[in-house]
Amino acid sequence: MYESLYDDNTPMNAAISEAIKLSMMYTYQEDTAFINGVLGAFSRDTRKEENADA
Repeated sequence: MYESLYDDNTPMNAAISEAIKLSMMYTYQEDTAFINGVLGAFSRDTRKEENADA
């Protein structure tokens, strides 16, 4: 979330992909699915806000 909000050089999808890969190494399968869902919702909400501001 930090990278997608404050680092303009990192695409949101790349940041989410890296977070998911890290979660696969350090958490249970169910945790990875939850993290993916949270980050996906964050991504959708962020895009909606960006489109509303335009």
